[in-house]
Amino acid sequence: MHNPPRPFQTRALMFRLLLAYVLLSPILKVPVPGGYLTAAETFLLPSLLLLAAVATRFRFQVRPEAVFLAGYLAIVIVSQAMVPRPFVADTILRAARLVSIITPFFLVVAAKPKTHELVLLFRVSLLSLGVSVLLGSIGFILGWGAFLSDKTFFYGEVVGRRAGGIFQDSGQYGFAIGSWFTLAWTYYLFSKPRWGLGVAFLAIVLALTLVSVYASLSRVAMMMVAISLIIAPVVSGRLMLSTVRRYWMAVVAGLAIVPITLAISGADVAVLFQRVLVDTLNKILSAPDSALSGRLTIWSGYLPLLKTSPLVGTGYKSLMLVHAAPPDNSFLGALVETGLLGAFFFIMFNLTALLKIWRMARYFIRSWWVSAIALLWLEVILAALTADVFTYWGVTPVLMVLLGGTLSAIRGER
Repeated sequence: MHNPPRPFQTRALMFRLLLAYVLLSPILKVPVPGGYLTAAETFLLPSLLLLAAVATRFRFQVRPEAVFLAGYLAIVIVSQAMVPRPFVADTILRAARLVSIITPFFLVVAAKPKTHELVLLFRVSLLSLGVSVLLGSIGFILGWGAFLSDKTFFYGEVVGRRAGGIFQDSGQYGFAIGSWFTLAWTYYLFSKPRWGLGVAFLAIVLALTLVSVYASLSRVAMMMVAISLIIAPVVSGRLMLSTVRRYWMAVVAGLAIVPITLAISGADVAVLFQRVLVDTLNKILSAPDSALSGRLTIWSGYLPLLKTSPLVGTGYKSLMLVHAAPPDNSFLGALVETGLLGAFFFIMFNLTALLKIWRMARYFIRSWWVSAIALLWLEVILAALTADVFTYWGVTPVLMVLLGGTLSAIRGER
């Protein structure tokens, strides 16, 4: 007679799968006919089987964030009924990919990792994201087409393709850069390395960040780096003299590294200033639509679409596939594609998670990993205002593991 798996056996399998998510999501790309598979799709079936085993055999705590996220996914599925028949197959495939990206959140909430396991997940995430960022930068410097995006930019006097990282997407690569830097910088603030090791770690982080930001020219990456540098000590409660000294170390190391890294990459440093100061900040008042790369024009066409189906929306991913309007705002995209119901669940998930983790980081658990995910989720919400970050299959599954794991560490309401 077959014996059902014991709770500790199922939980051990879940934790190994979570490790696989954070280790392989930023770097796994398996070519298949018509495209490639990522870790999100590869691990979806075993994740669902383990979740089914937990739901049928064991008792686990249902958290409000998980309910909101499940509600959003349910509306995503229901919204497919509103998609015109010729596009249904494509939108269903993208809805399935969204499920695969979000599933690690439910898996880690059910697994309830212990503190030392959660710290391990954060450290492995720091490593894997760092490897992904490093490979993307090397590919850009060497001009490898497999690591370049289709998007171009004037690098000095030459039009060049921007870095796209392993997945050849400059937007997703920029999101990976910002996520990795947030983890690395927060870890550095909490660590107490020897002086030489601390400077070496800081120099490596700053050099790789500078090269990768230049390579991707991602404004999302720049925003995430800026938030990490400014707010990390506030979130962690570590705004002390030693922290101020580390900031000055960062400035000195950064100034010393700039000419070296730019020489290695053949970069024109003026490109970064043009991207931020001229193309964005200088135009934000005089030509806001241009500063936002035409997003205001795109967003203005959303409202008439919402009126056609206000409750459950026009269907997940219908903006791009049916109406040729890229959803460069995750919240507006959720409103139009999944209606008022979907937008409610989506916004409530993000806000509830952010408020709980922020409160946790500020008042209850002073550790680098809690501070890191508090910063990361603030950055995710801000990045979602100009990008569809919840479709980034190389980064978002990792953040879902870290977010759900940290939330599961909250034992009741304090």
